[in-house]
Amino acid sequence: MSDSRTYLSEAEERRFVLRLLEYWQVLRGARDFPRLADINFNDMGHDSASCAVLTLADPLDETGLVHVGLRLKPEEWETTDQRRLSEVPPDSLLFHMVTHLQTTLQKRVPVSMGGGFTLYGKPVLGRSILLPLSDDGETISHVLGGINYKVVREPVFRDTPRSAPRVAITGRMR
Repeated sequence: MSDSRTYLSEAEERRFVLRLLEYWQVLRGARDFPRLADINFNDMGHDSASCAVLTLADPLDETGLVHVGLRLKPEEWETTDQRRLSEVPPDSLLFHMVTHLQTTLQKRVPVSMGGGFTLYGKPVLGRSILLPLSDDGETISHVLGGINYKVVREPVFRDTPRSAPRVAITGRMR
């Protein structure tokens, strides 16, 4: 599908993660999962800059990054070509987006998480979503993810320990 009407506009849905979830639901139709080939970043307009696609590997920290939107590219990276999850800096948006990858794979459903974290030393509130994709209709082969955030003046949360998310993405796939 490459009809931009399959992706909701901000006027139709204000919340980014719900726009992305609706797009995933439209693409999957009656199937359990859409395929990677169904994803068209042009449909998403400026939202595509806040999205990434992962190609799953075992172990999970060897998972590849097929697409990394401009807003998700870690400041330290000149390019996103041939990057792996193990290379994602812990203070980046991309890192915070994938912290619940294991949950998405275990539950085999979209998972959205929100809360506070530190982004390059600044307190932020964010919400992410991870959406499973399958090229054969059964095995989750890729994950489409998105995250957005806003900087807050004062932290109103306890930041997640840096070691906790790393554990979530280094497990073995089942």
